[in-house]
Amino acid sequence: MATVDGRSEPPGSAGASRGRLARRPRFDEVGEAPDARFSFANERTFLAWNRTALGCIVAGLAVTHVLKPDGSQTGPKVVGVSLMALGALLAFFSYSTWESNERAMRLQEPIRHSRLPMLVSVVTAVVAVAAVVYSLV
Repeated sequence: MATVDGRSEPPGSAGASRGRLARRPRFDEVGEAPDARFSFANERTFLAWNRTALGCIVAGLAVTHVLKPDGSQTGPKVVGVSLMALGALLAFFSYSTWESNERAMRLQEPIRHSRLPMLVSVVTAVVAVAAVVYSLV
């Protein structure tokens, strides 16, 4: 179970024996406020991920509606939907990453490694390969 500062209680403690989940405290209810520069940097990173998400969604819409040179729907739809799905995942995970980083800064804990760059790289590579294959067929 989580304590007020967001950390886990040991299994034998009174809070853990209640058998119900405690509400996780909001990130601004734990620890101490970090230096504003770090919070602003975290927010800028969050906004950058959201700009990337929006770009992926718009690119996916453009691909599905513009790229139809031979009348085929399959290629552009696969590429476009993949880009839109990547945009949705980025939008979702960017917030959870921002909150996790903010919580870690407030508790003076190390910031966890983000998997967002790997996600973007892998999906972009797969979409690029699909686009090349579609262009050659």
